[in-house]
Amino acid sequence: MAVRITHRRMIATGTTHEHIARLKGYDDAAGTPYDATREQWYEFVKNQNGVAYVQDALGRRASLVGRISSAGNRYVQTVRDNVWTDNLLALPLY
Repeated sequence: MAVRITHRRMIATGTTHEHIARLKGYDDAAGTPYDATREQWYEFVKNQNGVAYVQDALGRRASLVGRISSAGNRYVQTVRDNVWTDNLLALPLY
């Protein structure tokens, strides 16, 4: 199962990856919708070997990866070709 992330919700006080509150997406194969917290997505990709990605307008995929900030906060960010990207921050809000 691979989940295509399509929307983001931010907490009121920030604009970085650490300030993402929730992400929404769909299972590619089944079309099942997902709406989960940043922490749940972190667990999904980091500890449950889940696969999630963001696809840009040109069809290029960036994989969702779990990260930990210098302050110890767990969050997710995308990476493509071994380069960290801001694809999540470019998604529409919901």
